[in-house]
Amino acid sequence: NEQIFIEDTIKYSLDLFLKGSTSVALKPIDTNNPETLNYAKKLCEELNETLIDSDLKLVAKVYKTSHYSPLTLVVFQFIPKDETALDAELLESDVEFDKTLSELNKFTLEEYSKSIYVQKQIIHYDEDKIFMIKPNQKRFWTLSQAIEDAQNITFEIMSMSK
Repeated sequence: NEQIFIEDTIKYSLDLFLKGSTSVALKPIDTNNPETLNYAKKLCEELNETLIDSDLKLVAKVYKTSHYSPLTLVVFQFIPKDETALDAELLESDVEFDKTLSELNKFTLEEYSKSIYVQKQIIHYDEDKIFMIKPNQKRFWTLSQAIEDAQNITFEIMSMSK
């Protein structure tokens, strides 16, 4: 994991710092080999390690989004450990799906001043599913981000159970 943090810092954070708006970190997710798929696999791996003594495991459905879509969606689901399923499954999206993500984008952008905008991320917990909606930029779907998000989800679930 330490190696992942170092590689992602060099590839995305340092690149963003040095190149600004032309950085690879701001580029949209690759539609042929989406970073979201590796992100989902890593997050599932991290959380399943935490769930090792549980009867449940986490699997993911990764939606292929258009290159021009402002947001990307990954749905995680807790299933019985003995149930067979891929850790992360890649699903095609359609025009209606992309339209819905574009509509959601309106609720994630917040203007702080004339030229400063903040894009929020949405993590919604619904029974046995976790819906994760983030901007369609490579920097939000890195392996190091998956590790951090897995830790945050663990803390969220633990605080919900109290």
